[in-house]
Amino acid sequence: MSDALTGAELEGVLEKYVRNKMAMEALAEENETIKGYFKQDNPEFGKKVFGRFYIQTSRNARVDDKLAREQLTDDEYQDYSKRVIDGPVAKRFLTPAQYELIQKESAPKIEIGIV
Repeated sequence: MSDALTGAELEGVLEKYVRNKMAMEALAEENETIKGYFKQDNPEFGKKVFGRFYIQTSRNARVDDKLAREQLTDDEYQDYSKRVIDGPVAKRFLTPAQYELIQKESAPKIEIGIV
């Protein structure tokens, strides 16, 4: 892509990207504030319609490891747990060649910002 653009054109594209990203972040923050108006200690779950718009409230429960350790027996906890590798720990103890073997290559990370 950058081969087809001049330096000035590329700078313009990058500026547009940064402006769009900043606008999206501002809108996301504003939307979180708006959603905060509908959060309550004991919300009524379900869907409510207001003219052309609706709001739906539902439970958002996740399994909590600390609670699981407290509420389950040790055997139950072990039976229902899974073991996963800890990347930073593996990097400390494996050779660079071994560490490279357990990595999966993904799309490159791209960060664009203002200098």
